[in-house]
Amino acid sequence: MKKPSLLCKSAILAITIVLLTVAINPIVCLGYGETVVSCDSSGNEKNTFLPSEDVYCKIWPYIFQPTDVRIYIVYNNEESWGGALTDRSDGYENVTLTPSPGYLGPFKIWSNPLTPGGYDIVVDMNHNGIYDDGDMFMVDSGHGCFDVGFFVVPELPLGTLMAVMASMAAIGLAKNRLKVKQ
Repeated sequence: MKKPSLLCKSAILAITIVLLTVAINPIVCLGYGETVVSCDSSGNEKNTFLPSEDVYCKIWPYIFQPTDVRIYIVYNNEESWGGALTDRSDGYENVTLTPSPGYLGPFKIWSNPLTPGGYDIVVDMNHNGIYDDGDMFMVDSGHGCFDVGFFVVPELPLGTLMAVMASMAAIGLAKNRLKVKQ
């Protein structure tokens, strides 16, 4: 009986890895586990807000019975393990989550006016005001790492934007004329 070649062994290993990846991916892609997402009032994911808008979030909890939680908005990277949670909006929100095969919400977590900056969302599952076991933290799942949950960017009046654009156009035209004259 012939021994399998190195090429044959490599092919079997590659097929095994692909099959395992395909078998595991639906669990990851379907969102099993806890997820917190900033969104608009319709539940559409949104990570940039104007000071005149309201901030909402939706939550995919991994729970088996109704659970009361507190939702905190904290400065980006302000949360630390075992540290007290300080809400930077108009106060934390009390919400009751129920077992569900999908996202719950959207929940309004910050009413306008908003303060510009970078923020994270923490769901305090045991409502003790401390970032600890079982709490959910907004994660940027697109990059697989902790990141800024959402931004509040300042509004610039249309007149200001038009003035800046006109200034840039004038500078560009002046430089172009200098090049033509030389």
